[in-house]
Amino acid sequence: MKKLLYLTCSALLTFSMLKVSAQSGKTGKLNWNISDGTLTISGIGAMPNYKYKQRKYRIISPWYFYLNNIKSIVICEGVTSFGENAFYVYYNDLDVMFTNYFDSDNSIDENFTKYCGVTSVSIPNSVVSIGRSAFRNCRNLTSISVPNSVSTIGRSAFSACSKLTSLNLPNSITIVESYLCRGCSSLNSITIPNSVTYIRYSAFSGCHSLKFVVIPNSVTRIGGHAFAFCKGLTSITIPDSVLDIDNSILLDCENLSEIINYAIVPQTLRPYKVFSNLNTAKCILRVPESALEAYKGAEGWEEFERIEAISN
Repeated sequence: MKKLLYLTCSALLTFSMLKVSAQSGKTGKLNWNISDGTLTISGIGAMPNYKYKQRKYRIISPWYFYLNNIKSIVICEGVTSFGENAFYVYYNDLDVMFTNYFDSDNSIDENFTKYCGVTSVSIPNSVVSIGRSAFRNCRNLTSISVPNSVSTIGRSAFSACSKLTSLNLPNSITIVESYLCRGCSSLNSITIPNSVTYIRYSAFSGCHSLKFVVIPNSVTRIGGHAFAFCKGLTSITIPDSVLDIDNSILLDCENLSEIINYAIVPQTLRPYKVFSNLNTAKCILRVPESALEAYKGAEGWEEFERIEAISN
């Protein structure tokens, strides 16, 4: 199968390089080619990291200036990583974008004329890592399948992919990095595998379309703002493996109607407002029956007016 895939990618490159309109070249040890809206990357080894040029406001990946017209990306077997900033499109109005991040996605669209055109990505099992900000601001990306061969995904890897609807994280990662899906306003389904132990700062903030979140039993810590500004979130389940929770994890989750917390001993809450702007009169905190009194007297948790036993 691998041999066939090598041949297929080789044939794609050979054929498309004959076309006048195709762009191609080398990046590190890898080859890249654009033809008919498809970027194909082949070869053996890791993709280089691409650096942001502070003065020129550019990412220096070789295909950066073609990203508007690229609709799909095919990574051939043999490529072992996505470099940092590989498909990241920088916007000069970035500060404006993040100021309006959680208000209206349509208002953001009016501020920018240049977008990453990529809608889908195919990642083979040879890839073991996805670099920081690899797909950040790929605002047309609707789907991406991450294989279990991937053991690390860098911070902000899918940040601001506002059309991405679902993401299944591989069961080989242990940390969900900061800003991983920040501002993915169409994301309505996220699978966090049992291999994850730590969800870092603002990992899923601004994911308006998320309605239900179930955190697996492997997680021991949830970072600040992890699910902040998830305005569509109605229910979150926290396992008893979680020992401590950082500040404002559910900031402005105005439609949250229940928190199901399986911890027998109430988790330590960071000294800041963990439940800032959360309607603790409306939201029900459900806990083990044996822990009801403990939660009613625990710092932070006692803010909830309705603390009830988890029903079987």
